[in-house]
Amino acid sequence: MYIAGWTNSFSSPYFGTYWVNGVAVNFPTGSKLSEANAIFVSGADVYVAGREFVAGKYIGKVLKNGITIHTLDNPHDLYITSMYISGTDVYVCGYGVSNALGRPIAKYWKNGTVFNLGDGTSDTRANAIVVSGNDVYVAGSSSNAPVCVGRYWKNGNPVDLTSPLGDAGLHTIAVNGNDVYAGGYEKVGLINVARYWKNGVAVDLSDGILDATIAAITLEGSVVHAVGAQSNDSRGHSIAIYWKDGVPTKLSNGSLGQFANAIFVKGDDVYITGNEVRLAPGDVVPTTYGKYWKNGVLVNNGVFPSTKLTFANSIFVTE
Repeated sequence: MYIAGWTNSFSSPYFGTYWVNGVAVNFPTGSKLSEANAIFVSGADVYVAGREFVAGKYIGKVLKNGITIHTLDNPHDLYITSMYISGTDVYVCGYGVSNALGRPIAKYWKNGTVFNLGDGTSDTRANAIVVSGNDVYVAGSSSNAPVCVGRYWKNGNPVDLTSPLGDAGLHTIAVNGNDVYAGGYEKVGLINVARYWKNGVAVDLSDGILDATIAAITLEGSVVHAVGAQSNDSRGHSIAIYWKDGVPTKLSNGSLGQFANAIFVKGDDVYITGNEVRLAPGDVVPTTYGKYWKNGVLVNNGVFPSTKLTFANSIFVTE
């Protein structure tokens, strides 16, 4: 079980880390990351994508077995969000500020070559990438405040799933044959509804009473597995939630803010990772701790250190 994220020892800057069965792997000198945002295992090779702070800005990096294979540059900060390996090709997506207007531009990279999905006339963000056959799908959003449209791109061509007058965003995408599932949220009235779209048709996973969102979707044949979070109370606490074909399972009780970021299904087992946010009396900045669930049960012992701040972004499970 591989989980990617970052660690902070309270007294030093945070640094990218991934854990293999609970054992932390720090990147070697020259391949260090400030954040590890995506992990993908192909055969015996472990790929990690993230970003590093260099010369006053964040650049992107892709590592293979701890060695940098692609450096992703941009005029200003880059945000790396997702990765997918197809054969020998390495796909990464994210967004970066590239023009004088300061607008984020959605991008993806294939083997280090950049493809812009936005043109800078609106804010565009790419949050998830998946490859099916020869087709590249990227999920994200396009916005001109206060309007935000849930959008995915197929081979660079935009497909808008929500109203141009609304507020929505896509965080995840999965493909099964000709079926495309894209998930995130859409605001209905004053509430964000956790929603995914199958071939453009909306499916609600929350009831519209409390704010909720989908962070990740994975498919097991025709079964749709999704994770995310739902707000719990006026304190801003959220509950991590797992949905299987629309049926919710609460992963936390709301006593502390928790949310699920990523999911991986292997055989009969469902692996979920996410984070817990704690704000103790007198704290100015909340502290964050990585979490991991197997089949709905919190399994933290030996996975994340209790003496450090940790953040879990991505999960991958092998035999």
